[in-house]
Amino acid sequence: RGGRGEEYYGASLEPFDRHRSMSDSMAITTHMRHSESMDDYSNYRKRRKRVRIGRHLNLVPRLEKRQQNVERDTASELLHHEYSLIKYPHSQFSVPNERLFRVDKDNLLIMWRRTEGSHFTLSSSLRLDQILEIREGQWTKMFERFPYEEVEEQSFSLMFEESRKGGKYVGLSSLDLICDHPKHYKRWFDGLTSLIPGPQNGLMSTSSRALDPTIVWLKWLWNTKVTDHEMPEREALAFIRKLNPTATRATLSALLHEAHIHQFKVTFSHGDALHWDGFVLLYNLMFGETGRLYRIFREYALQYPSLGLTPKELKAFLIQECYWHPTECTKGKIDELIRSHNYHHRAYRKYAAKNKPLDFKIASGFLCFAGVLSFLRSSNNSVIDPVCAQLHQDMSQPLSHYFINSSHNTYLDTDQLKGSSSCDAYVRSLMQGCRCVEIDCWDESIPFYGEPVIYHGYTITTKLPFSEVIQTITDYSFRTSIYPIIISIENHCSPENQKKMAKEFKNSMGDILCRENEVERNGLERLPSPEDLQGKIILKGSYQLPNKTPLKKAKIKSTVLQKAKRQLSGEGKRQGSESGSDGKPSDANGETSPTCTPGNGEPGQRKIEENGEPNHKTEGKNGSGGLLVPTSVENQDLFRTASFAPTRPYNRDSVKKLKRNVKRMTSQLQLEEDDQELEFNAPSDDLRDLIIYCRSVSIKPWSWEEQSCTPISCMFSFGEPTANKHCKESSEEMLACTERQLVRTYPKGTRFDSSNYDPMVMWSCGIQMVSLNYQTPDVWMHINQGFFRQNGGCGYVLKPRVMRRPPDEGSMPFSPYMTEPHPDINPVQLEIELISGQRLCPMKKKTSSITVDIQTFGIPEDRLQMDPVASHNYPFWPQWSEAQHIFKKTILMPELCMVYFRVEVVLSSLGPGKPQLYAQNCIPLNSMRRGLKFLPLRTPGGQLIHESGLFVYIRKMEQRSRKTLLIHQEKVITDDKDSSVNMEGSLNPPVFKRSPHIRYRNRPGEATTTVDSITAATNSNSFDTDISRVNRHFSSPPLMLKRHNALEEEEEEEEEG
Repeated sequence: RGGRGEEYYGASLEPFDRHRSMSDSMAITTHMRHSESMDDYSNYRKRRKRVRIGRHLNLVPRLEKRQQNVERDTASELLHHEYSLIKYPHSQFSVPNERLFRVDKDNLLIMWRRTEGSHFTLSSSLRLDQILEIREGQWTKMFERFPYEEVEEQSFSLMFEESRKGGKYVGLSSLDLICDHPKHYKRWFDGLTSLIPGPQNGLMSTSSRALDPTIVWLKWLWNTKVTDHEMPEREALAFIRKLNPTATRATLSALLHEAHIHQFKVTFSHGDALHWDGFVLLYNLMFGETGRLYRIFREYALQYPSLGLTPKELKAFLIQECYWHPTECTKGKIDELIRSHNYHHRAYRKYAAKNKPLDFKIASGFLCFAGVLSFLRSSNNSVIDPVCAQLHQDMSQPLSHYFINSSHNTYLDTDQLKGSSSCDAYVRSLMQGCRCVEIDCWDESIPFYGEPVIYHGYTITTKLPFSEVIQTITDYSFRTSIYPIIISIENHCSPENQKKMAKEFKNSMGDILCRENEVERNGLERLPSPEDLQGKIILKGSYQLPNKTPLKKAKIKSTVLQKAKRQLSGEGKRQGSESGSDGKPSDANGETSPTCTPGNGEPGQRKIEENGEPNHKTEGKNGSGGLLVPTSVENQDLFRTASFAPTRPYNRDSVKKLKRNVKRMTSQLQLEEDDQELEFNAPSDDLRDLIIYCRSVSIKPWSWEEQSCTPISCMFSFGEPTANKHCKESSEEMLACTERQLVRTYPKGTRFDSSNYDPMVMWSCGIQMVSLNYQTPDVWMHINQGFFRQNGGCGYVLKPRVMRRPPDEGSMPFSPYMTEPHPDINPVQLEIELISGQRLCPMKKKTSSITVDIQTFGIPEDRLQMDPVASHNYPFWPQWSEAQHIFKKTILMPELCMVYFRVEVVLSSLGPGKPQLYAQNCIPLNSMRRGLKFLPLRTPGGQLIHESGLFVYIRKMEQRSRKTLLIHQEKVITDDKDSSVNMEGSLNPPVFKRSPHIRYRNRPGEATTTVDSITAATNSNSFDTDISRVNRHFSSPPLMLKRHNALEEEEEEEEEG
């Protein structure tokens, strides 16, 4: 009803005639086979010969692989039926319930519903590409809350990322399920395992990765809304209203009716119901044939403007706009692009043909406008260079020549004071490619676990058993990367517990624990490489040099936190409220409060005694008990007047007051100038023998001369303030230190909310391990995630060449504060133009404005922020004017430059207020490809948003440095005597005959670059191609093709000027 079948387009045979002609052809083929038959012996010999040839060509593994694929398909197809499973809730106030589960027919979603009469919804579904792990058994928080040990072998959990506390933090969540039969459990586990091949950069890769991500997103919505293979009119209207809440009902109904009459299959429901092809057409009609992208499309679609691009026109589009090499644009590749990207847009081709059967038949070999958009969004036109997305860097350099993905206080899920600790935090960090995790080991105050515990000391964060954390790290260390992982140990334990720690390390890790020091044994002058340490776990811990005196271990800040915790838990009371019989302050129970009395520590310090009695337990390396406090007048008065909330049961108000008081007290403390990592308890002999390549030493007062004399197996840890000071005042010394040794930095102690700091400052000075709080999705975490997505997401990124070699006598040393191009670095001229956007707002919510921001992060000279671009109309398909929103910047250090895209929205329901971050993406400059690209956006937590993105045009040209130009000029002088050099000091670049280069015109107001013009002298075809690329950099949008004569005139005018 309301549609036409495929016979409308001129099928030559009726169904009965087609069947009859098919049977006739089969009869003719059978007669021919009988006429050419041979005896049985000849047939037998031929069969034996084919078998021998198959064995000789090793075809048996192919057959086995095909059989495995058939079994995999069968395992996944079994999940298309509904199964009754017990689902555990996310909320702690709910109880487990029975639900009906199944996987959609496209293997994209896991869906569930209450009963057979209810419908599936998008909220009651989980995408398969979101799943990080399939965890067998009952090993999650909800299973611990509601254990069901009788069916533990039939239980499993699906782990995925989820935001917490309004998007402030990100952590792992679980979908906990119990099957009603062991046979069903095996089906689900085997089927999901076959559908989820493995992790890739923190996200699961799916078979639909090469498709248009928007088509995949539409398929998710379709599978949750469709009933009887078609979508009712009510659901279709609700869908497009969610995409564009500002459109009127009449406009949406007109679009729905247009999509209904141009779809292929007939619908049986009342009204304008849609099939899949009509559903995709409805989405494409919302874009409309307007905007700059459509104008660019019409510039190339000259033969059939309304139908699409012919193969010849598509080849020109790929070369001119997408910067494809002509050798890549083969006939087979172009035919494959047309076939794959037109597959889901059959209804759109019918709509473009305007119900003309002949035009529809002709357009089958063209790429329609919807297909062009699908191509731009697909991985065929990825903004990321496929080479950079894979492991491509040299991994045989020393460890000190790599930036290492590191985390701080990895065990925490939220803030640093009262947040929870979990092993899932380690799982999430390791699955995202983190290669350096941290554990804070403390003696257990209440004998419960019988082993050391891991938590943030002097706070009320929850505690984890040491053995569980070590086992978790061992299990997940090499799931995303085979290169070594470093465990940073904060050792606050007694010698007895340190022996337990060493024993647990050996038993849990076994051979993968690094125990042999090849540097000392073989007398090497450099650290081993990541390639040499594949599959190894390296321990990092405090280490005391032979001729060094151990330092005291506490700071006044830790004392304030300990006192706050004691008062919050009810062990103390406000100072000065009551006094004991001896005149000392006492609490409600008559116990004496802690006081400061002179101790036997070093001069200038005091020892704190508990309950007025000396504490004989060894707390520091000096052998004296208690905590050590500096005796400066300011800190003494501050410590005496430190008071917190009165004792009462634990509640939210007391925690808020605790954070306020602690922040106020610690902000007034006058800490030492060198705030290196606390000097923890000296490691025992058993634990000391396991610390091989990352021996953290402390030098106080700091001396670069003394640092240069330390062995290369020693490393240094700096807090955020000290690291910023060294990077600002002693950048050359820091670069020399990080060339041969490892350095780690961590956030300052006053970041109670787990906020992060700028890692680019540390990376610019060569610091390898910049530890960040992984649970906080702020701008600095976005930069860290984008930086370590390169090199295959292995967690190791090779430093630039100028940072990993000692300065030669004749070379200029690198400085992160340079303002002019370095002789050994080729600057890059970057230009990014905003063209349009796609769904830059949340669904179901009206937005009053959308702001797009582009920034570059790197060395100080490379940092720039474009004026935010606002759009106040049509958030589903925002358009920007031509040549008005262009980001331009000359990058002096391209290898350390990150391009950050940020989209903020203002929701109409909340009124005028502060913009909220909706999506972001951070891409290394060296990984970006030129041309017309679709930039996919990510959530603040780092997950891809398949339906949202920005259409941008990227122009990126590398300028030749003076040193590179001299090398090339020497070659040309040797090969061609006609090349000339201006003896007055300015270089006249010769004509390069080997490879074409693009001329570059300096921006107005900028200093003249070393290379003013480089021309290409090649054959006519490649020269024409190069001319079009030159036009791309000279002309302003729309991007029009210029003729060769016009370009020559422009060049002559420039030379005369």
